[in-house]
Amino acid sequence: MIATLLALLSLASTVGAGLAGGGAATARPRPLWLALVVNLTVVPAIAWAGARGLGLGAAGAGLVVTAAAPGGSTGPLLATLARGDARIAAALFVRATIAGSATALAATLAYDVASVAQVARAAALVTAIGVGPLLLGQVAQRRWPAAAARVVPWLSRAGAVLLVAVVIAIVATRRSTVAPLPVWGLSLAIVLASMAPALAVAERGARLAIAQVAAVRNLTLALVVLTAVHAPAAAIGATLVFGLVMYLVTAALALVARRLPP
Repeated sequence: MIATLLALLSLASTVGAGLAGGGAATARPRPLWLALVVNLTVVPAIAWAGARGLGLGAAGAGLVVTAAAPGGSTGPLLATLARGDARIAAALFVRATIAGSATALAATLAYDVASVAQVARAAALVTAIGVGPLLLGQVAQRRWPAAAARVVPWLSRAGAVLLVAVVIAIVATRRSTVAPLPVWGLSLAIVLASMAPALAVAERGARLAIAQVAAVRNLTLALVVLTAVHAPAAAIGATLVFGLVMYLVTAALALVARRLPP
């Protein structure tokens, strides 16, 4: 059920981001690359060190793989809900999704080297599914801008409803088991560290876009990777806990940002 909801949410978010953002932003490249480098290197290192220091075992390994997979498809939607710059959100999303597939694949080496080829094929498919709809939306926005402007609000509403449904589904899935408190704490630390590069950006729209997109991990990719290497249930559970924390933090930021004056 969660996989289906994530797929629908990904489609609504990425197509909507393409329609709203038009093309990938070429301005302000330095903040984008800073956010990308931090999320590809520093954040997974924080996850690894935290998991090792707290002795989280399989759950910690699940968090490391998840932390190493930036570029979640709901990032552009959450950036739009927070009234962030849609073009910058789209630009960072494309970069993070492509690069994050490689880092998530690298993280699987901690599990099983023999399955790397299988995971690589799955990662390429997940990346294409994530980036393809966004590029399709960008093309449609250029060719039919008036129609795109009418569709975007409806996709945003649909994405918001699906986001709530995903959170409820994760809560329902995790209700039968209780994750250790350190898993929740490390998940929160990873999310906040992912958003930190946005503090270096002065302009509000760009700052919100970078914070929201950088915070969101590619849960679909992480779950595909963990399933392909036959990871223990604790690793899958930790990924879902991270997803819940991630969505709560980014949704809260979107709500606060919308209530503040422009």
